[in-house]
Amino acid sequence: MLPSTSGAVIVDPRTAAVFFSVTAMTLLVLAFFSFRRRLTPAIHLWLASLLVHAAAWGLVALRGEVPNWASTILAFSLLSLHHALVLASLVRFYHLPLRHYWPYWPVPLMVAVLLWCAGNPAASQMGGSLIFAVQMILVGVLLSTRSDPWPGLRVVIGGTALAGGALMLLRAALLLTDPGLPKELLTPSPEQGGIFLFGFIFRLVFAFGFLLLLEAQRYEELRVLATRDPLTGAHNRRSFFESAEQEVARHRRNGEPLTLMILDLDLFKQINDDYGHLAGDQVLREVKVAIERLLRLPDSLARYGGEEFCILAPNTDAAGGATLAERVRNGIAGLTLTLDGKSLQPVTASIGVATLAAGEPVANVDELLARADAALYQAKNAGRNRVVIAAPAICAAAPEGLSAALSAMK
Repeated sequence: MLPSTSGAVIVDPRTAAVFFSVTAMTLLVLAFFSFRRRLTPAIHLWLASLLVHAAAWGLVALRGEVPNWASTILAFSLLSLHHALVLASLVRFYHLPLRHYWPYWPVPLMVAVLLWCAGNPAASQMGGSLIFAVQMILVGVLLSTRSDPWPGLRVVIGGTALAGGALMLLRAALLLTDPGLPKELLTPSPEQGGIFLFGFIFRLVFAFGFLLLLEAQRYEELRVLATRDPLTGAHNRRSFFESAEQEVARHRRNGEPLTLMILDLDLFKQINDDYGHLAGDQVLREVKVAIERLLRLPDSLARYGGEEFCILAPNTDAAGGATLAERVRNGIAGLTLTLDGKSLQPVTASIGVATLAAGEPVANVDELLARADAALYQAKNAGRNRVVIAAPAICAAAPEGLSAALSAMK
């Protein structure tokens, strides 16, 4: 810190440059050893940005000890590359297309501006500030326009980037309009001190924010692995039972109706035998997609095992469950399935439906599941490709397509 003529304390730019370089290298080393077993493309780019950042500020700190072009043209080009790598790491993190390497376009522009303005510190600083502003704003816009489970983190990081871009624009405007503003980056002044201070805040917020994003993403990946079927992406058996227990508990508290269905693809073994297991896997995936299109937002679909799926429909009575089950059965029967351009045999499903009427007592999920399973067994024995309702009564509004199921219940 240096005292100004007015008595205020000013950040020494050279000391700040050394501090930036050392902290970037420290963070690089710590991050590398923390993530070395899961170095994704996004993490690779972020680590590269830290290395470039450390090198750039190291060259700035060595101003007067290294050739002038190294501490100006090379250093500021590296800083621009640092911003480009940060943007590219976010592009990779959100799995966006990296067409024509667009995050790196400002870097050659920075080199051209610095070469054109060589010998004119004010013009170099103004051009560099404008390019830095664009790069920071791009980071802010990208974060602000994403959709993920972590909006708070995005707002903080993106807002800081946008504020940094605005500050760089302000600096460029001041360099153009205020002849008293220092034209050399390492000249101590309150304005330069403010720039360095915000630069430190921006790096700190982005570094820790990005680390938190990485950890949040990792947590989400582990959650998906723990709750989703790896083949179809539907909920797995464990996740289904957790949801079903919650819905049964809600039924006990509020008396809301609840419907559970078990569906089994008919003659699925024949598909595996005739076309191979890859075809069977494709059928399971397409059936899952077809079912999900027919479900409401509160409904959930799980792969129960093999070719069996379960559907949990909260706040759905017997009539609604019957209608939904018949819609699902028709949706599966209407699928057109192909493999390598060859048509597969039509797929059908048998569905057993169990409904808890409003206020109806139930012991647990296993009891409801057993009722649906018994109904599925009846559907299989009655000729397959049909719906059987296990509930003791069914609304007269059930669709006509359930006549076979109703007959099986008699």
